[in-house]
Amino acid sequence: MKQIFTVLALILLTAGVFAQTPEKMSYQAVIRNNSDQLVINQGVGMQISVLQGSITGSSVYTETQSITTNANGLVSIEIGMGISTDDFSAIDWGSGPYFIKTETDPSASGGVNYTITGTSQLMSVPYALHAKTAESITGTITETDPIFTAWDKSTGISISQTQISDLNYFTNTDETDPVYSAWDKDYASLINQPTTISTTQASEITANTIKNTYPTADATKLTGIETGAQVNVNADWNATTGTAEIQNKPDLSVYLTTEVDGSVTNEIELPTTANPGDMSYWDGTAWVVIPATENEGATLQMIGGIPSWQGGTPPPLVIGSYRYGGVVFYIDGSGQHGLVCDVNDLTDTDWGCMSTPITGAEGTAISTGAQNTIDIKAECTTTGIAADICDNLTLNGHSDWFLPSKDELNKIYQNKAVINTTATANGGVNFSTDRYWSSSETIGTYSKFSAWSQAFSDGYQTESDKSDIKKVRAVRAF
Repeated sequence: MKQIFTVLALILLTAGVFAQTPEKMSYQAVIRNNSDQLVINQGVGMQISVLQGSITGSSVYTETQSITTNANGLVSIEIGMGISTDDFSAIDWGSGPYFIKTETDPSASGGVNYTITGTSQLMSVPYALHAKTAESITGTITETDPIFTAWDKSTGISISQTQISDLNYFTNTDETDPVYSAWDKDYASLINQPTTISTTQASEITANTIKNTYPTADATKLTGIETGAQVNVNADWNATTGTAEIQNKPDLSVYLTTEVDGSVTNEIELPTTANPGDMSYWDGTAWVVIPATENEGATLQMIGGIPSWQGGTPPPLVIGSYRYGGVVFYIDGSGQHGLVCDVNDLTDTDWGCMSTPITGAEGTAISTGAQNTIDIKAECTTTGIAADICDNLTLNGHSDWFLPSKDELNKIYQNKAVINTTATANGGVNFSTDRYWSSSETIGTYSKFSAWSQAFSDGYQTESDKSDIKKVRAVRAF
């Protein structure tokens, strides 16, 4: 089996202070076998070639050497000192580039089966050999630059008037400006002397007492004005001349000067209630609320001309989350769907249709409240009853609210503490301790007279007369 060895090579130039440049280069290599282990204390054969022009160029010099690795797998040779029929000193290093090609035979005999080959370009180091051409320069160099010995000038360079065309303007005979020597004038010699002030005026300026000489009537006008403020005590908004005129008054004709509709709060009509993060837009008639989204990274997009939140990653769904228009109080087995309730109670009212049984409204389980509400609305047309006000509710962008069933209402009661916390944090109220209506009609002889309600003081559920007035809290599914 042929072994593959790895050679890590380092080429060094042998340089020193000699009269002649040495015709050799130092070369070192670390030999490793195919297991990446050092080949130590073992004889190897190497063939070294100097290629001219490229990595596949022709060889201008080839030699072979037999050496032994040391305890670290290192071999050290001097290229130019091996066995060769070529002349290393005949290489013209100025006609590069040159490349070193090494071939290694790791067998004990060496020099028979070269299995490791590597080629790398010689950079700047070996080209020190090119300096040997300086030893063979012949002929002489003629020096043409003047030889400096010493500064032999004592008076500088003389320039005659004829050498400068306008030198005449700098001669003493043409100078008419006086020569300044010292200030020989006094105050009386000044032109436009400043007006002097009296000793009394100087004292008043120093003491700043003249400020108190304005009339008492004007002093009264200044009552309450902060010290240092600049005011015109005679200012009159309607004055057009004189000292009372106010300069640079703004033009108020472009502003509303009278209340034309009797209200001072409806010039910009915004929703009176909002939750944190809600936004509003004008639909041409009124301001419409865009409920806040909890989805991380959601973007506000125009869909059919209406802005709405799109996308994003919803937070983990837990009981008490403020999501889907209300507070989550029930999550089904999928973990993705459930029920939410409004954060506020609706108007206290009766169940409706006393003495009239409602077909299909007897469902009590979770997920039956929506159908109960549909059945009540279909057979009981009385407006303002519990099922009716839930069905007609539009809140937080949702209009599919309904009156909860008996079990749905009980689930709300079981989670009322966390619902209260979320509701009050989002503009809602706590549950009352009074009874709340469910959408579940009782079963049996008295079904036409009663429906299920639940006390939120102790959670007790009972059959109540449909005509009783009780609390109402709407729910919706998501």
